[in-house]
Amino acid sequence: QGGNKTQTVYTLIRDGKYNVAVSILEQELANHPNSRAGLSLLGYCYYYMQDFANASQIYEKLCELCPEVEEYRVYWAQAMFKNG
Repeated sequence: QGGNKTQTVYTLIRDGKYNVAVSILEQELANHPNSRAGLSLLGYCYYYMQDFANASQIYEKLCELCPEVEEYRVYWAQAMFKNG
């Protein structure tokens, strides 16, 4: 079933239905709060919804969980910059 949810989330994101994708991702992260894939997708959704405050929080958490992934630091900085 996890694979179906993943496919659903990717379809929603592709179709620009970020708010629905966020709802599904938040439910999943309630059970798996350190899911790198879930957090990454959630940060992406928040960013494209122009919710830069939440996007920066998610990318900050990803930087803590995955310090070796430089992209997360870049996304975090971009979200913080856009948040003002």
